[in-house]
Amino acid sequence: MTIVQRFTEGTVFKLFPVTETEQELLLRVESRTKDQLSLTNLLQGGVAVYRSIEEVESSLAEGRVEFVINSPDSQDEFSLSEDLASLPKKQREEVVRRFKYISRLRASVKTWTDKSLTPLIPAIAKELNDSNPPGWRTLARWNESFCANGQTVKGLFTNAMKQGNHTGRLGSAVEEFIKEAIDTYKTKEKISIHEAWDNLDGFITNANKKLPKENQLKTPSYEIFRQRIKTESPYEVMKAREGKRKADIEFASVGMSLKLERALQRVEVDHTKLDVFVLDDESRLPLGRPWLTTSIDALSRSITGIYIGFHPPSFLSLTKLLKSIIIPKNHIKERYPNIMNPWVCSGVPELFVFDNGKEFWSKDLEIVLAELNIQTQYNPVQKPWLKGKIERLYGTINKKLLMSLPGKTFSNIFEKGDYDPEKNAVITFSTFLEILYTWIVDVYQQQPVAKGTIIPDLAWKEGILDFPPRHVDPKRLDIILGRTKYSKLRRGGVQYSNLHYDSDELTRLRGKIGSSQVMYKVDPDDLGHIHVFDESERKYIKVLAVDYENYAKGLSEWQHKVHRKYARKYIREKYRHDDVVAARDAIRELIEREIDNWENRGRKGKAGATAKAARYGKVADDSTGSITGIANSQQSNPSSESREQNKSDDSLKVTIDRSNWVTTKGGE
Repeated sequence: MTIVQRFTEGTVFKLFPVTETEQELLLRVESRTKDQLSLTNLLQGGVAVYRSIEEVESSLAEGRVEFVINSPDSQDEFSLSEDLASLPKKQREEVVRRFKYISRLRASVKTWTDKSLTPLIPAIAKELNDSNPPGWRTLARWNESFCANGQTVKGLFTNAMKQGNHTGRLGSAVEEFIKEAIDTYKTKEKISIHEAWDNLDGFITNANKKLPKENQLKTPSYEIFRQRIKTESPYEVMKAREGKRKADIEFASVGMSLKLERALQRVEVDHTKLDVFVLDDESRLPLGRPWLTTSIDALSRSITGIYIGFHPPSFLSLTKLLKSIIIPKNHIKERYPNIMNPWVCSGVPELFVFDNGKEFWSKDLEIVLAELNIQTQYNPVQKPWLKGKIERLYGTINKKLLMSLPGKTFSNIFEKGDYDPEKNAVITFSTFLEILYTWIVDVYQQQPVAKGTIIPDLAWKEGILDFPPRHVDPKRLDIILGRTKYSKLRRGGVQYSNLHYDSDELTRLRGKIGSSQVMYKVDPDDLGHIHVFDESERKYIKVLAVDYENYAKGLSEWQHKVHRKYARKYIREKYRHDDVVAARDAIRELIEREIDNWENRGRKGKAGATAKAARYGKVADDSTGSITGIANSQQSNPSSESREQNKSDDSLKVTIDRSNWVTTKGGE
């Protein structure tokens, strides 16, 4: 792994001085060459600064570099560099296709040669259902460009993709002549770029002799041609002009080593339905067994992120997990002050390993992972690589945390459903979250695992010394993690799932581009807004739903689907938006009535259907622990009043007993 991957375009970092007379620098990477970084000094009004790769690598090794997640100069939260999702569908699919080939090969090969690559291509093509696989030379060129662009997907963009609105301006015929002229440059005659451009002019002049006057081709300028040659793979150019041996020596390219050297090099992901029966924080209505999605760093065995909720495994639960993995976890200690240690794990994984569940085969997920430059590895069917680790983890949770919880005591309130009083504990959702987070941070991360050979917290700290994790600005991350959609921009804005989105800024955009198709990002957990990509300005525009306050604020995609289904079934087949709002109110009333009936029955009755209510109520670790507020608001976070009420209600309260936990604060 090269230093380039840690200092990609947009990376912000502090460079601490060697002596007291020097000043601390806050730098942002603007671009790079093979040997040098072009930087902006954010503390001195955007002054340009240049540093060699060697110098920055040395500073990192000396501990004088600190990566910054939020750039202090970033005032426009939606002004982003061009990302993968902003490309037209066919171009986006081509980049993802290239990324899949490259990521699979980089995990398997050390040299990008005919002998190494050709035998592997048919199997990958079959896996990707690709009837026209690339040749080994093309793959080597893609890999070289991928590495030259800091191992990001932008290195897999074609020239046409990089040109944005200029795509196709030269025409296919001229493009073919450019390729021919570049081929004359890539020969052992070693002609100059200007001589190759003269050849291009000759090709086009000869072609024009056979074309009518109205179809005459224009020779591109020398500068356009020179820039085109600069986009060629340096390895391929040197190999053609100097010979393979010299090129191999100059550009020794190796794939990803199988040996684990750093944190987040390989992260394993799995889901499980917990053997814990949780109750509503306020009404004590039984909600059922929540889903837990977990990730583990293969090097340090650290738990890098979790997501708990009632959504079954899906794109939503995976993006929630990704956010948990990537962002710093300072908020956990603030949320639970009794936790003694910080949860130190954060950053973008390099490789995601998971099974063949259908939730992992999502086009939206492919785009998200490619944009974050996360490679993927699917485990063969019936070979669950992580099952043993996860089952041992949950076995430990059940044994050490849940044995003393009141399970059998409340078994009389459950007549049917998936509750087994011999197996399942009974606990309020928020209390279970506190227990689980405390156990992860203060117990699992601090005690030896892997037969006593690894302490996750210490192993993580050692694993990031030479290769600090890569981070993404949280505001940009929220956009990246959304679903990618396309719609025509019409009068009245954009329509998604029968919801309308419009704003003054979107109207101005329509004035510039007309009724054209636009790309936008949707958060499936909050349809209150979308982010529309303005291609001319290369930025995202946040656009609220027209009915934001009355209906869409904090509305999840699943809630909206339930409302529409209810409206269609009980109100009218060709329902209107007002019918959907009415359906929402009716569903809220049904849930409140069920809660009241539960209270009136002395908290006795059947369990089973309320898991859907918990999903509808967005009961999750990043939201709320109760569905009782549904009738009053669509807030995605519990109110302070609700939290205070929970604190004052001692029924079913469980004190966290640490007596059986052997901890070492800080893992030192």
